[in-house]
Amino acid sequence: MTNNTIHIGCDIGGTFTDIVAQLDDGALHVRKVASTPNDPAQAVVDGLAGLLKDVGASFKDVREVVHGTTVG
Repeated sequence: MTNNTIHIGCDIGGTFTDIVAQLDDGALHVRKVASTPNDPAQAVVDGLAGLLKDVGASFKDVREVVHGTTVG
């Protein structure tokens, strides 16, 4: 993917972490991974890496990340 930017939303929950990517054309792509309570960031990194691979992009294509959580 070249000359494109991706906007990311992440929600870390107690059981699952959800990652949503919005592409330039408005398309949404979703990935759900098991949360990693001992290191919550790990689920985000793993889920995002898989999602970016699915859409043929890399971390450098990410323009914005919005984060939310339902965990303490």
